[in-house]
Amino acid sequence: MNPFRKAVAPVLLPPLDNPNAGPSGSFYFYGWFPKVILHGEPAMNNRDSKYAVVAIYDRISDHSDHRLAFFEEGQKSWTYIDNQENYLSDAIIYKNQVYGVGQSGAIWSFNFNSKPPKAKVLTPNHSRFAIKGYLVESTKGDLLHVRRFLKEEAKEFWTEGFHVHKLVFKGKDESAVEQVEVKSIGGEAIFVGDNYSMSVLASDHPGLQPNCIYYTDDLEEVADEPQYFYYNGPSDMGIFNLEDETIARHYSPSPRSINNPAALWIVPPSNEFC
Repeated sequence: MNPFRKAVAPVLLPPLDNPNAGPSGSFYFYGWFPKVILHGEPAMNNRDSKYAVVAIYDRISDHSDHRLAFFEEGQKSWTYIDNQENYLSDAIIYKNQVYGVGQSGAIWSFNFNSKPPKAKVLTPNHSRFAIKGYLVESTKGDLLHVRRFLKEEAKEFWTEGFHVHKLVFKGKDESAVEQVEVKSIGGEAIFVGDNYSMSVLASDHPGLQPNCIYYTDDLEEVADEPQYFYYNGPSDMGIFNLEDETIARHYSPSPRSINNPAALWIVPPSNEFC
């Protein structure tokens, strides 16, 4: 639903496939929904393109894999694909193609039009492990891969820094991809977390810092029992400056915030962030 357009009816999506449903048919998931990505605008009339939704979700009990589901306006059910990349952390619909990235740093493309749907790895794994990867389209139309690194302090995990890579597509069919690290994103500000990853021009929004990555706490920590997971509250949130690699806080949670859900970035229709 669009909270800024109360007159617009919510978009009702079909239920996701759940092989763990009990005999009563109840939709019980051992796992969770790391991310749902919307492409296009459902509320627009007389549009040339349809809206589409990509869901990253876990449908097995040991959390060993994240799965992808795709839904396009007009379909009656989701289209599924089993991803070979453990812990897929982000996806994007870029130039009408679905791409995904995981902790290994490899970039995948997903073809939901083929029967059966196919996944293809486009780049090798990175040598350094990153807890999360994000895919974001810059305001210039480039596809960026943002890698997030953590450090442990007093049995808690905090963001240590980010690396940004630009995806350079090669060949006539652009099936070959090279990841080129960039040290600066210029006047842009990138926002990552549990929400759809996005980039804006800082100059268009007073108060934003250019060449920075704004992040929220999106780390789920799995307990000893595989069917349980817990969340420590929105504590690891900040602004990473790519130029000097320093971190500043954009919000300081109180001790009571530990029971709050993960924070999300929201871009309202106006030029003010909330």
